[in-house]
Amino acid sequence: MNPSNEKLEAAQNSFSANDKVSVTYEGKSRAIDILTWLIPLMLVFMIFRFYSRGSAGGGSSLFNFGRSTAQLLDKDNKSTVTFDLVAGLEEAKQ
Repeated sequence: MNPSNEKLEAAQNSFSANDKVSVTYEGKSRAIDILTWLIPLMLVFMIFRFYSRGSAGGGSSLFNFGRSTAQLLDKDNKSTVTFDLVAGLEEAKQ
């Protein structure tokens, strides 16, 4: 007999048969215990995978935070725009 049951029986000795409380123990399913921590863990994992994957752009990934997305300009693709072609004040050109 469980020690808790013995204390309950001792406390109810002076009660009538109709006033006594009966205790029934039910076993908890092990599968429910596993699911209660497995489901939140899977949810956190899926959120982490979603944000760490990023998009095809390359700049929106979680781990690309702070990285420069600047591209190096090749010598062949040099700009043909000169300062004389740009509209502006004469003072700015000097």
